[in-house]
Amino acid sequence: MTRSSLKYAAGNRDASFTADEDFAQILRYPPAQYFGLIVLRHPRPSLKRMNTLLRQVVAALQTESPQGKLWIVEPRRIRIHEPSR
Repeated sequence: MTRSSLKYAAGNRDASFTADEDFAQILRYPPAQYFGLIVLRHPRPSLKRMNTLLRQVVAALQTESPQGKLWIVEPRRIRIHEPSR
């Protein structure tokens, strides 16, 4: 994922998904500048395990919006970082 793809997604009001943990650095990629950043993090990634993380995201989207936030999705939990108000 590149900065230009992040800006494209934000312009279309789409959250950006990645497994690249660099995007979890909120000083470098401030969540408020993007529609939503969702980082999938698994200690032993595989297709099946990443699909499990995606199902967690789908379930969380029923009650929470990623807009302007960073979601770090790990097995059985999602850490949500919001900009300070």
